Amino acid sequence: MRQLTLIAALSALALPAMADDAALLLGVSRYEDFRRVSNGLDVVQAAGDLRDAGYQVNALSNGTAADMMAVLDRFAAQATEADRLVVGLSGRFATDGTRTWMLAEDADEPTPFGLDDAISVDMLLQVMANTPGQSVLVLAYDEDDDTGYDAYLRAGLGQMDIPQGVTVITGGPRNADEVISDAITAPGGNVMAYVRSARGLQASGYVPQSLIMQTDAAAPAAPLPQVDPSLRAWNDAQEANSADGYRSFIFDYPASPYAAEARRRLDEIERDPVRIAEAEEDALNLTRNQRRDIQRDLSLLDFNTRGVDGIFGPGT
Repeated sequence: MRQLTLIAALSALALPAMADDAALLLGVSRYEDFRRVSNGLDVVQAAGDLRDAGYQVNALSNGTAADMMAVLDRFAAQATEADRLVVGLSGRFATDGTRTWMLAEDADEPTPFGLDDAISVDMLLQVMANTPGQSVLVLAYDEDDDTGYDAYLRAGLGQMDIPQGVTVITGGPRNADEVISDAITAPGGNVMAYVRSARGLQASGYVPQSLIMQTDAAAPAAPLPQVDPSLRAWNDAQEANSADGYRSFIFDYPASPYAAEARRRLDEIERDPVRIAEAEEDALNLTRNQRRDIQRDLSLLDFNTRGVDGIFGPGT
């Protein structure tokens, strides 16, 4: 472990100080508690091509969770200043249907409350959102592995919420290094054309007709996608899910493509009888004892308040 940490530290010192691009390659073929992943380390073989293309490369083979976290932290720091990001992950994954984790070499049998020896693919996608239009994540896994770990988790990938401008390519471990070396780092290589022609590869998220990561004089770079300036405010409004939140969004961004949906949700909230009742109840500003008195009086009038507990529910 000491030797690996020292090697990682020396590798970091050897990196160029002002490189514009960053890459992360994690491959696991050998697990303590799971069967081997054939060709799981192939993705790491693309490190040389990425370095030749000008990327700062963070690569790790058969890493423990602690080793992976150290490499991820370094990559995340580099990503804030990078113009292009390439990530390749190959090994075993677990999902609850939406969220996805990559299992480290020392991972135990995953449980809903025991995923400490794994890294979050969803968090990695958020890091990659720093470079929309020039950000590619390659996920290589055994597509035939349908292991169910428990009632909540299974092997494989979930329905990921891919940020705007991030391209996700999935397939078997044999194809992981090839898509990086033959398309992503190839001068003028059209990543989308390569995926369409390759057997066993699929692309999702940002999928333009043409995506060129390594340009040359004859092949102009793909234009960056236009990020809607109202998207962040719309996400905040959905998170709050309140009348005030949607009303503020409509006022600040009346021409947004999300304005119509905001008006619909605002109308639903303002017409929702439950919300109206809750608002009227809050306006009364009653104490807990005053609520009990009301429930007691209602019970004397033969109304079933389902208890005299000072908590207003459907019965009250």
